[in-house]
Amino acid sequence: MLEPGRRAEVTPGADLDPGFGDRGFFGSPPGRDDHGAAGDGGRRGPGGASEGAVLGLDRRDGPAAPEPPPSGEANPARPDKSGNADKVAQKTATSRDPYFDNAKFLAVALVVVGHAWEPLRSAAVGGRMLGAGQSFIYAFHLPVFIVMCGYFSRGFSRSRGRTRKLVAAIVVPYVLFSAGYVVYTEVLAGRHMRWDPLEPYYLTWFLPALLAWRLSVPLWQQLRFPIAIGLAVAIWLFAGLVTLPSMLDAVQVLSFLPFFVLGLILGSRHFALLRRPAVRVAGALTLVAGAVAAYALETSLDPEWVHWRRSFAELGVGAPSGVGFRVLALAAAGILTAAFLAVVPARRTWFSRLGAASMYAYLLHGFVTLFLSYQDWYYRISGWQVPALTLGCVLLAVVLMTDPVRRVFRWAVEPRLEWLFR
Repeated sequence: MLEPGRRAEVTPGADLDPGFGDRGFFGSPPGRDDHGAAGDGGRRGPGGASEGAVLGLDRRDGPAAPEPPPSGEANPARPDKSGNADKVAQKTATSRDPYFDNAKFLAVALVVVGHAWEPLRSAAVGGRMLGAGQSFIYAFHLPVFIVMCGYFSRGFSRSRGRTRKLVAAIVVPYVLFSAGYVVYTEVLAGRHMRWDPLEPYYLTWFLPALLAWRLSVPLWQQLRFPIAIGLAVAIWLFAGLVTLPSMLDAVQVLSFLPFFVLGLILGSRHFALLRRPAVRVAGALTLVAGAVAAYALETSLDPEWVHWRRSFAELGVGAPSGVGFRVLALAAAGILTAAFLAVVPARRTWFSRLGAASMYAYLLHGFVTLFLSYQDWYYRISGWQVPALTLGCVLLAVVLMTDPVRRVFRWAVEPRLEWLFR
């Protein structure tokens, strides 16, 4: 992988940091905004792709089987007290669940912060606190994105226009942004850089990873629950035991696969469980404990274990130790992911609508964080400037999810390709 900064020892294609998110993949929950009907840019033609199409969120694509709605939501199959079931069903079908939009907003904000912190950590700026904070974020923010990707991909194998959605929502944005980031880095670094579409650059790695996971959906849906999880974990372990080629970031594609498969298995009742008051309190306490543990382990644990982009041999450990560290990382990721999803607000908030455009923040924020990594002054910040930078990252995420930015960059993030398909 190519390193974006002169001082930052960063592997650009290795973190989501991803994308949620990271990792053009976050999508949106089913509802009227799936195709832009409520301020998201209007209708899409047969070749177009709304952000929701990436995860199979079109209403016609829905989950593999009907699920009971989360607590607090109306059940369209049961008439209300007036016996007017049709109105209840129509209202449920055309409203968004703000919970998932809130989760995407908070997760992509962590992505932006994590990317801004990484070059500082490599240059020993911010001390132990910043290093622990970055390890803590990286321990769960990618699993959060990937679980949601899997959850909303359950109807992909039966959806109409699957190829069109993959091309318009993943392939085309990947080509545009992977090439764009290489050219942009050439300008910043003042040297020629080769673009290889099979070597994802910087944060674009998540798009081909999502493509691979989405194409594997029919396989996982044919397997029974224990077998599917067992096979995904076996593949996850294989990614650490063997040094894989760098092509398409194969090691991360396989390492994060269990979270995608888990998302495919989860139902709405599981997310409803996370919204219970007692679980939310437990989730908050778990996150605090995770942050404390990250601080305690900062000086003794290699942060690469939470990046999941190196084999055991590359990390300089044998198979027994590597398996042990990897199992601990997997357990921590699972626990912290559940804790994070538990504390996400279920009600509509001021940032709920912004969360529907999380893909814009993910794909665009790298141009700012790359620019910072090439500035000498960036590595001299200290004191109050570090929290100020963190706040600035959150504000950057907010701006990149606003309507004006979406209108300007829709051609690249959500291209309309009616001209391409029959």
